[in-house]
Amino acid sequence: MNPFWHALLANTPGQVKSITDIGESLAYTWFGRPNCVYSESAQKYWIGTTKLTGSGITQHVTEYNITLDTYASTQVGTVYVEDDHNQTQLIIRPDGHLVAFYTEHDGAALRIKVSVSPYDSSLWGSEIDLNPFSSYSYPSPYQDSSGNIFLFFRVLENISGVNNAFWYYTISTDGGNTFATPVSFYNTRAPPPSV
Repeated sequence: MNPFWHALLANTPGQVKSITDIGESLAYTWFGRPNCVYSESAQKYWIGTTKLTGSGITQHVTEYNITLDTYASTQVGTVYVEDDHNQTQLIIRPDGHLVAFYTEHDGAALRIKVSVSPYDSSLWGSEIDLNPFSSYSYPSPYQDSSGNIFLFFRVLENISGVNNAFWYYTISTDGGNTFATPVSFYNTRAPPPSV
């Protein structure tokens, strides 16, 4: 058992619980920040991961129910890539619906899904693809106090035989259903911003 998963799920506010180990088949990437969200009212944790299946590594969401002391893993992604960089990232909207963000390492699109029911990761809506660019990696969502979602990501472009990383963000004001035109805020071809 990976100690990270045991410690993450066993420690709840004010108590320590012993739980069933969720297994070695789950993984998270070093760069995409291990992503876990928690709802006190639902008494559940959700972990965005990759998982090795018979067809390869794809994106999953694992739900741990504190009250029932159970867990279940649901596949959200459909693209199988032998790479841990395609980890699922998660947020919980103010209405309780989960939003999953994922892409393959240097994938052709950023992919987004919203859970069908609040506080439930067992069923997801249709996939929304953001693809004005190519070669996406590392989706990193952030939700502000108004519920707006800021999605940060990297685009890798080959310019004159050299790979260059461009960093962007985009904003959703409707819970992740649509996103504004991406805005570039840093790239490796320009000097770093002054401090």
